[in-house]
Amino acid sequence: LAAAAAADLFDGRADARGFSLEDVASLASVVEGFVTFESLEHLDAARELNHFTGAVLFSPQAQVLLTTMMLLFSSPGHNFTTVQERGLLHQAISQVRTSTQPTPSFWDIAGDALRNFRFARRHGASPFGSRDGFSATELFAIGPRIVEEHGKTRQQSCTLMKEELMSRDPYGTGLVPLAKFYEPMAGPARHTFSYVETIEHLRAVGALDETSARQPQVRIANYILGPANCLTQSPTMSLCCMSECEPLVREIEDRVKAPTATAEQLISVVSNLSSPSVDAPRRIPPSLTERLRSMATQRSGKVPLHGRMFAEWLHVAFPHECPFPHAAESAAVHTPDYWQGKDFSYDDAALAELNAQFANSSQEGFDGASADLSVWPWVQDEVLHMGVEMPDSWAKATFRWLAFAALLVVMCGGLLRAAWAVLLPARPGKPQHARAGAGSCMSRVVLL
Repeated sequence: LAAAAAADLFDGRADARGFSLEDVASLASVVEGFVTFESLEHLDAARELNHFTGAVLFSPQAQVLLTTMMLLFSSPGHNFTTVQERGLLHQAISQVRTSTQPTPSFWDIAGDALRNFRFARRHGASPFGSRDGFSATELFAIGPRIVEEHGKTRQQSCTLMKEELMSRDPYGTGLVPLAKFYEPMAGPARHTFSYVETIEHLRAVGALDETSARQPQVRIANYILGPANCLTQSPTMSLCCMSECEPLVREIEDRVKAPTATAEQLISVVSNLSSPSVDAPRRIPPSLTERLRSMATQRSGKVPLHGRMFAEWLHVAFPHECPFPHAAESAAVHTPDYWQGKDFSYDDAALAELNAQFANSSQEGFDGASADLSVWPWVQDEVLHMGVEMPDSWAKATFRWLAFAALLVVMCGGLLRAAWAVLLPARPGKPQHARAGAGSCMSRVVLL
C-alpha cells in the first residue's frame, strides 16, 4: 500500500518542473513509513526466534530482542526460516556481545537505546509500574530508533575509513595512488577495512582518476560514497556513507540565497567554511580564485551553484569531502542494486598478483600527483540541472542584442521608405500619418 501511495503521488507529476514543499514532505512521510513497517516486522520475527511470549520483557531480554532485530535487519539474505534452521542466532549474538571493533556493536546500540528511552521517560513513568520492564508498545517505539542509530554508527565507520585513506594520501589532494590503495596495511589496525574493488569498478563509479598523475589514483571522496561501501541492502533502504560535501553546499546556499553568485561572493563564503579536514578561515589558493573568476566571466559574471564546473571546483577546494562530479553512462552504477550479483572484487590471489606487479614496476608516478593546483586538469564541460538556464557571457549577450537592434532598424527603415514613397504625392496634411507610422515603428523597438 505504501509503495502504491508513493507511485500515485509522483506518477502524475512526471512532466512537472520540480516538486513543492508539500510533495517532499509527503515523500519523507512515506519513506519513514516504509522503515517503521520493516522494523516492526523484524521485531515480531525476533520475538518469535527468541521464544519471548511475555507481555513485558526485562532489560536483558529486551536487549537480546533488539539485537536480534538489528541482526535480521542487517542480513536480508537470512530470513526467519534460515536463521531458525541453521541455529545462527545465538552465535551471532555472542559475536556482537564480544566485539572489539572501535564502533558500537548491535549489542551496544540496543543497550544504549533501552537506557536512553527509560531516561527520557523517567518523569512520566508510573511509580507503580515496573522500572526495569519494557512493554510491547515501548519496544515498538524503540525499534525504529535503533535503525536510525545504526545509520549513525555506520557513519562512524565511514569516518574511520576516510582517515585511514587520508594516511595514504601523500600530498593532501584527496587522491591515493593505486599502488598505495591496494597495499596491505602495515602493523595492527583498529578496523577491518579491505580495499579489494577492481580497477574496472573504481573507474565505473568515478573513483579512479587517470588524468592528474602518471599512474592512476583513487579519489577518496568518490570511493567512500561508492556503492561498495553500502551495507544492509533491505527492501526499503541501503545504509551508505553520508556525503560530507552536502553540509558545505547547504551553507553556501544559505549565505548566497540565489542559484548563482559572483566569484568574489563565493571566495568570501568558501574561505570561511570549515570541514573535517579543512580549517577556516583560510586563504583560497590563487589558482583556485582565478579558476572561479574564469568560470564567472564565461557566465555573465555569475557562477551557477549547482553546475558540474562548480562541483569540480568544490572537489579541489575540499578534496577529502566533496566528490569529483563524474559523468557516468548510467546513474544506476552508483546504486547497490546495479552491482547485485556482479563480481567487482579481487580475490586474495588476484590482489597478491596485482601488488606484485606494482612492486616490480617503476616507482615513477606512484607517489601521486603534486599538490600544485595550477596544473590541475580541469574539465571544461558544464552540466546544469533541469530548469536552470545557463547565462551567456557579456560579449555573447551584447553581440546578440546589437544584431537584434540592427535588424529592427533595417526593417523600420524599409517601412519608412515605402510609406514616404506612397504618401509623397498626397496633400500637405498627409505626412502626419507618415510621422505617426514612424512613431509606431519606434514604439515597437521600445516595447521589444
